[in-house]
Amino acid sequence: MRSTIRRIIWLALALLVASLVFARGLTDWMWFESLGYPSLLIAPWVWQLAVGAGGALLSFLILGASLLAARPALARAYLRPELTQSLLARPWARVQHWATTLVAGLAVLLGFGVAGRWMDVAMFFYRQPFGVQDPVLNQDVSFYVYTLPLVRLVLSVLFAAVLVSVGLSGLIYTVAGILDWRRGGEGLRGRPRTHLFLLLSALALLWAAESWLGRYDLLFSPRGVAFGATYADVNVRL
Repeated sequence: MRSTIRRIIWLALALLVASLVFARGLTDWMWFESLGYPSLLIAPWVWQLAVGAGGALLSFLILGASLLAARPALARAYLRPELTQSLLARPWARVQHWATTLVAGLAVLLGFGVAGRWMDVAMFFYRQPFGVQDPVLNQDVSFYVYTLPLVRLVLSVLFAAVLVSVGLSGLIYTVAGILDWRRGGEGLRGRPRTHLFLLLSALALLWAAESWLGRYDLLFSPRGVAFGATYADVNVRL
């Protein structure tokens, strides 16, 4: 009886949320259609879906490759005697399935975070040169408006995916008994050590790339008496 009531409550809440979303969407659609511009309403949805799907796919490829590299350690964790009741009670195929589902879920969350930046991607695809170069780095002004935000977006997705991969791989190696934090990582050697080393190296390279892009921020420096790059920015900080 209680489960039935619970299901009815959840169903009512779901219908309420769906009706509110539908009412808002229908109202917006009628408004834009009355103005003769329904495409202006559809285009942001399409861009958000495309950018979110692209970010999720890129994240899934990175997380999936890391999980594949850590698969032997996951099998070792599955066979540890002290984890018999928690893991061996489930078939190995189901453990693999849940690991893949976790990776897919994390990738979708990262995709949701990227979807809100759809405007940066759309502006890049419709970019036009301004015909004016900055006097410091000799870049067309359109580079700062269209290209730089997209490059930073891609770097942020890569950095987040690799960082999550480091955490997930470290968790797997810890559960497998390969990575012992109490002994300062003693026992971490061979393939697991190479795997984590490559992930941390990728983080370092992405951090370096972001630092290199920081030179373009000097043109927006607020440190001087006027907004923009000062003498110290151009001759010292750069």
